[in-house]
This record gives sequence, structure tokens and C-alpha cells, in this order.
Amino acid sequence: MNNPYEKLETFLGSIWWPSTIGRVPTKILGTLKADQWWNFATVLPVALYYAWQQNGKIPDCDSPRPAPKSKAGAAFAKTEKLLRERRKAYRMHIAQQSGRTVVVAHFEEDDISMDRNYQRHFKAVLDACSAICIWTA
Repeated sequence: MNNPYEKLETFLGSIWWPSTIGRVPTKILGTLKADQWWNFATVLPVALYYAWQQNGKIPDCDSPRPAPKSKAGAAFAKTEKLLRERRKAYRMHIAQQSGRTVVVAHFEEDDISMDRNYQRHFKAVLDACSAICIWTA
């Protein structure tokens, strides 16, 4: 099994939780309850490591882009477009606040894309899960 999604689903399905702890999601799909999110945050770093690791290390490379005509590809493109629009609005706002002349053409299409690097994403997940565990302790 070399598909990270399948490995993640297998890992989540194999976790045994005592009934006193609460529920953990067995699948990624669907809506999670608050207690499931908290439990999920405790196992997500290990689950992602299990799913993404190759020879004991998370690769320092980008995940493949989703097919453009798939639902994931459409959502990916929509999110990147939103990020570009927000970045443009932010940069224009900062320029206006600093008193510089705003030339809209300077803020047109940036060559910006979402980061798909496995290692950087894993670090972001570790940071988020650590924060959730600290806040809820």
C-alpha cells in the first residue's frame, strides 16, 4: 500500500480507544464532533507520519497536484484564486496605509500557489495539534 490516503484510513481504523476517552474518527470524510477533533489532534501527527513516511522520514518534496477536472482539483484552484485575491487586497491596503501611490497594475496576478511540501505541512500540523492540546488541557 503506497497511497497516503489509504494508509491514513488504515491507521485510523486500527486505533483502539478505551470507551472512557471518547470517540476518534475512523474515516477522514464527514463531519467531526468537538470531542472527535480533540482526539484526532492527539493522533494526527502520528497518523500523518505513518501515511507519509518513506524509509523512516517524511520526504522533502511536494505532494502531487490534484487532477484539474476532479472535485479536489476544482477546490484547490478555487482556494489558490482566493489566496491570490486576499494577498492582492492586503498588499494594496499596506501600500495605502504607508502613503504610497497605489498602481493597481503592480498588484495584478502574482505567481502564488499553495505550499504542497510534505515536511512543511507536517510541521504546521504539529504546531496546530500542539496548540489544540495546550489550549484544551
